[in-house]
This record gives sequence, C-alpha cells and structure tokens, in this order.
Amino acid sequence: MPVEGASELWEAWASGRLCLQTCTSCGEFQHPPGPVCSHCHGAALSLVEIDGSATLVSWSTVYRAPAVQFSIDIPYTIAIVSVGDRALVEARVDINVEVSGLRVGMPVHLAIGEVIGVSIPVVISS
Repeated sequence: MPVEGASELWEAWASGRLCLQTCTSCGEFQHPPGPVCSHCHGAALSLVEIDGSATLVSWSTVYRAPAVQFSIDIPYTIAIVSVGDRALVEARVDINVEVSGLRVGMPVHLAIGEVIGVSIPVVISS
C-alpha cells in the first residue's frame, strides 16, 4: 500500500519543484511523507516548496553499485541533510561538488536533479 502523500511528493519532484510535506497545524516539515504529522499527530498535511537551504549531517561515497542501473555513476556520494533543523532528507551530491570539502554542519543548497531517470533532491553547492 503506498504511503499517503508520497505520490504527490514524487510528482512534485518530477515537475522540478523542490517540496517537502509539512503539517498545517504545527508547521513542521516531515520526511518521508506520511498520513499524520510525526510531531503533533495532526492530519492536515500539505506539500510546500522549500528554498533549498540545508545543513549537511552526513555523507557516504558509494564505490560498489547496489544495483546494476547505478553502476554507470560509480563512484557517487549520498548525503543526509537537515532542512530547517526539522526534516532529514537523503540527496545525491552533484559531481561538481568537491567531496573532500564536505564538513558536518556546513550549509549546502539543494535542487532537483535526475538520477537514472528519476527526479530527486541533489546537493548542488556547499
């Protein structure tokens, strides 16, 4: 059974909109999307566009593809970023970002990018 709100998020990303689910009751972001707010348990949720500002929490460089379709990109780096100190989002690090310069807590910027034909958040600058 699909998670409520997930298909809307994927559709927004596919249209190039950088969005996250937010609770209209408490204002908290939530990711991944769900049927109720993980903070206040309210059911009034919607998607809002975000400006892409985030903070780097962690990252890992992948040298062995988890599936054959990802082997064309090896090596690539995945980051966990905090958006507004409220939601953790996984994002691919763009190949133009110098991975050796990444530091925990540094500000980064997200945009929508494409990986194997799927639109996802991508760290485009630090």
